[in-house]
Amino acid sequence: MPDGNQNYTICRLYFNDLDNLAVAFFDSMMKNKQGGRIEEKIAISKVSEIYDYREKLLKTVRVYLKEMK
Repeated sequence: MPDGNQNYTICRLYFNDLDNLAVAFFDSMMKNKQGGRIEEKIAISKVSEIYDYREKLLKTVRVYLKEMK
């Protein structure tokens, strides 16, 4: 990885509030003003909906693999 960090977030799960479930994806290397990666947060109604976002998860992994080359 360009910055030497070997630990990158693929997705973030927001399950603290059962009425406000969400999953966030990091499928680009764009950064916010604070220097953290920009996340795309998507509301879900049940945990099993994560499977609907398989391609977004794979896209994030591909971004990391591309950065490693």
